[in-house]
Amino acid sequence: MAKKTSLYARALVESLKDASANEQKKRIMRFKNLLKKRGDLRLLSAILGEFSKLWGKRDGKIAKVISAQKSSASFLDLVKKTLKKEGYVIKDEVHEDLIGGAAVFLSNEYLIDNSIKGKLHKLRLLMKA
Repeated sequence: MAKKTSLYARALVESLKDASANEQKKRIMRFKNLLKKRGDLRLLSAILGEFSKLWGKRDGKIAKVISAQKSSASFLDLVKKTLKKEGYVIKDEVHEDLIGGAAVFLSNEYLIDNSIKGKLHKLRLLMKA
C-alpha cells in the first residue's frame, strides 16, 4: 500500500512541477477524479502526506517555524535572513497545542525548542530522573 501511495505522490509532483497555479488546480481535480475511478480515494490522505514531503524536497532544505500564534514579521525576517544563507526555505506554521512560544526545525531535527510544551516536557523528564 505504501508503494502505491508513493507512486501516486511522485506522479502528482511531476505533473504539477512546471504548471501555472490555474493549471495546477485543474490537474489536482483530474488527479482526484482518477483516484475516485480507480477506487483509491481512501488513500488520498497518505498520498498528500507523501506528496508534501516530495514537494518540499524540490524546493531544497526546509526549515519550519512552529508557534502557538502567528509569528511576528520581525521574528520571521530574522529567521529567514539567517537560514536562507544556509539554503533553507522557511515554512511558518501555527500549532495551538504548543500553548506558547516557538520551535524551529531544520528538516526533521530541532534547532531551537522554546515552546511551553517543550519546556514542560523537559521538566517532566527531569522530575522522573
